Amino acid sequence: MKFVNLLKRMRRRAAQIAGGAPPVNFRARNPEEIDADVTYAVGNAQSYHAFVAEGRGDIGVADVTVLEIGPGINFAPMLALAGEGAKAIVADRFLAPWDPGYHPEFHRRFLTAWGKPNSALEAVIRAGNYPPDVITLVQEPTEHLTSISDRSVDFIISNAVMEHVFDLEAAAQEFARITKPNGRHSHQVDFRDHRNFDQPLEFLLLEDGQFAQLFERTSGETGNRRRAGDMRSAFERSGFVVEDMQVTETAKPDYMASFVPRLRRANSRFKDLDEQELLRLSARFFLRRAA
Repeated sequence: MKFVNLLKRMRRRAAQIAGGAPPVNFRARNPEEIDADVTYAVGNAQSYHAFVAEGRGDIGVADVTVLEIGPGINFAPMLALAGEGAKAIVADRFLAPWDPGYHPEFHRRFLTAWGKPNSALEAVIRAGNYPPDVITLVQEPTEHLTSISDRSVDFIISNAVMEHVFDLEAAAQEFARITKPNGRHSHQVDFRDHRNFDQPLEFLLLEDGQFAQLFERTSGETGNRRRAGDMRSAFERSGFVVEDMQVTETAKPDYMASFVPRLRRANSRFKDLDEQELLRLSARFFLRRAA
């Protein structure tokens, strides 16, 4: 269910990207979508909690520093961790601002759905904003997390974010800088052309100059064209051990049959890319920072 909800949200984003809309996090929130947003956020919060707790040997999440890259339109999953004693940080080039017409009601409904007291969520609801002693907000791009100290973060999580970074190598190196030795990461990455998920590889047909203009015009939201094996190598070169790479979606056979001949004829640097790389449309990476 959680992955289906993600796909629905991504399809809405694709329609907005195609229309040339501003960055997703800066768009007006729709109060009618709060219940769906709460369901999605609760699923993420449960996943984040399980990932951190498992990484600590099931002793809970207190007294660890957790960073979410690209938290989206609300920070509820990280606030849920903060309420259990974690130091929560969220970072985004386009950090979503507090929306008084959306966020107070969203957090009230999230707290109800979470089903247990949570001091961080309760503090946010009382304050009508994000108190700095509850959660740390970092409005910086993934490639330049200058506000975060060296070797200070135990866990880093991202969900459909790494495909939007402008410089993957710089981002991976920043992760290596700020992660403690043996620190853990979980990155769900979507490798599709975000303009149209029914044609998920079309941007590979573009020449580099054409794509650079598109990527800049859409603030990176179309996807950066990096492939799964390429991303794995970037993490490894930066000092991470890839403990697992779980492919979560692959291209449909009929689309591949249509697309591959067009790619082979294209004036694109991807024209000779291995079909296995083309097939993998999304994957989750579990990383460990080498000691």
